[in-house]
Amino acid sequence: PYTWNYKNRLGTPVRSDVEAFEASEQVRILDPKQIAAKLAQAGLDPHTVLVITGGEPLLQWPAIAQLIQEIGGSQPIQIESNGSKSAPDDADKVVWVISPKLSNASVTKNPWTDESLASWATTDAQVWWKFVVQNLEDLQEVTRITDRIGIPRHRTYVMPEGRDSEQLSNTTRTIADTAIGLGFNITPRMHVDIWGDERGR
Repeated sequence: PYTWNYKNRLGTPVRSDVEAFEASEQVRILDPKQIAAKLAQAGLDPHTVLVITGGEPLLQWPAIAQLIQEIGGSQPIQIESNGSKSAPDDADKVVWVISPKLSNASVTKNPWTDESLASWATTDAQVWWKFVVQNLEDLQEVTRITDRIGIPRHRTYVMPEGRDSEQLSNTTRTIADTAIGLGFNITPRMHVDIWGDERGR
């Protein structure tokens, strides 16, 4: 919640059923040159993948495109988007993971459209797909979406939902055989198995 459940000027959070935070205490604003300088100072191994996620990164695409230019190929870059924005013309500079929200997500309306997802299915950029699933009904929804949009199943991962090892294990056992039979890949939440819901991991 500290990444998104912020209080507005009236003190009202996005959601009242989870802990709320002050954005000013959680968010640091840096421009692309500052971020690139910090990455250079970190002395990262050139094979370390820089992952940019959100929120929705494409809402800040001009700044991210500048950051990619500033980094200048020194690090491989992967960007995770919810698919609500169509693929930009210069999307082929990085690897993309498109992770559309399913109906199980706590949003009143899915932000993506068939048109926006289709732009990612037909772009020349390297694109992988990820769907967070809770049960077999979610897998059926993933199947309908991938078939309707023309998303290759061999490039599609399903991620079992879970905030602790027990929940994650139960969800994985529930969906694994069916997901494999449908031709989808399964990706675990390794950080949950190792650190649970611990912040900063």
